[in-house]
Amino acid sequence: MKRATCFLSVALALIPAVANAGCPATFIFGTWQAYIDQTDIAPAASYWTRCRMVTRATAGNAPWGMVEDGFCKNAYNATLPLEGGPISQIAVNSCGFTMQFTIKGTIYTVTHATMSKDGLTAAGAGHYDTGTFTIAMVKG
Repeated sequence: MKRATCFLSVALALIPAVANAGCPATFIFGTWQAYIDQTDIAPAASYWTRCRMVTRATAGNAPWGMVEDGFCKNAYNATLPLEGGPISQIAVNSCGFTMQFTIKGTIYTVTHATMSKDGLTAAGAGHYDTGTFTIAMVKG
């Protein structure tokens, strides 16, 4: 009985640790569909862009990886070039991250984003030279 109680106590003690486990770095790697809702400050304007982003691991300057390549389409279905940039995990095993990428020559900086615990979705906010944006990402 004591052995079973001890085992059950240890098992229950570990459940919160597993439930609160962070996101491994490998979650960010793969192909993502990103939806960007942009707001220009001056002149005031609002529009959206959807992008296909491929992310990968790197031994370079970003602890988590890089946006490797992709493309975007605007509300008029025009294709826009997407250039990669670094992805950094906010803390080890954290689901928070920052990233940077360039669309048609404009640098977009995601100042904070959070990935779901299953690694299939992410959302965040950031800025570019003339405004701000929110980003929603779906893996696949």
